[in-house]
Amino acid sequence: FRKRRGAFPELLINMVEAGEASGTLDNVMIRMADNFEKENKLRNKIRGAMIYPIVLMTLTIVVVIILLTFVLPTFIGLIESAGGKLPGVTRFLLGISNVIQNYWYLIGGGTLALVMAWKAFTRSDAGRLWWDSLKFRIPVAGKSVTMIYASRFTRTLSTLLSSGIQMLQALEISGRVVGNRKIQLGLVSAVEDIRKGTTLSASLKRITEFPIMVTSMIHIGEESGRLDSVLDKTAAFYDEEGDAAVAKLVSLLEPLMIIFMAVVVGFIIISIMLPMFSMYEAIGGG
Repeated sequence: FRKRRGAFPELLINMVEAGEASGTLDNVMIRMADNFEKENKLRNKIRGAMIYPIVLMTLTIVVVIILLTFVLPTFIGLIESAGGKLPGVTRFLLGISNVIQNYWYLIGGGTLALVMAWKAFTRSDAGRLWWDSLKFRIPVAGKSVTMIYASRFTRTLSTLLSSGIQMLQALEISGRVVGNRKIQLGLVSAVEDIRKGTTLSASLKRITEFPIMVTSMIHIGEESGRLDSVLDKTAAFYDEEGDAAVAKLVSLLEPLMIIFMAVVVGFIIISIMLPMFSMYEAIGGG
């Protein structure tokens, strides 16, 4: 598995190694199947939740482009040929329409360049740290992100500890598996604190991205000597909280996207109709 690192997740490789050493490979594989099943369900829920907003946003962009490049120039041509005057907002949209029609290749190339630059930035150490830190501060969505990472960390750590992996190694592996650079650096600092004699719950308090309940439950697990089972229950709790947070986020995004689409399309249509109304009034007055 380790020779084919690109084919297998790092968590699975370390768990198989622990299972072979302890003679519990069958139990380890069962826990891994359960872990990856939960991860897959969570990933599918997030993807499914984002489909509707993405479709609405794409539809809005397509409708706006059609209105600006086909509908607007046709109406403006008729109005100008009839001697009508264009208000400022209509001339503004007409300028945007001309830019789209004449420089579409520059817009497309610039958009592609921005996407590539963003990907390159987020792949760098500084860029990834900045983006992973920003995720927790995004309005509304930040709560969902917090719940998802709390669930992933507690479930991963519980799986590692219950399979016989030592605490320090389990924390290091969890930091790499959790998928957030900010949390990973916090866990690296936690490992150093534990080496100096600090308890796990106390060392994790520095990671402010985790909810307070995570460190409180870990403290209870340390006091009771049942840390792995307490972590497992905590992960189950945050799985449900994450599902609820994602559902709330989607329920909020859907009406906001519809309102945004209605405002943008309505603004363009009103801008097209304004010169027509002005021309009718001029004809009626004459």
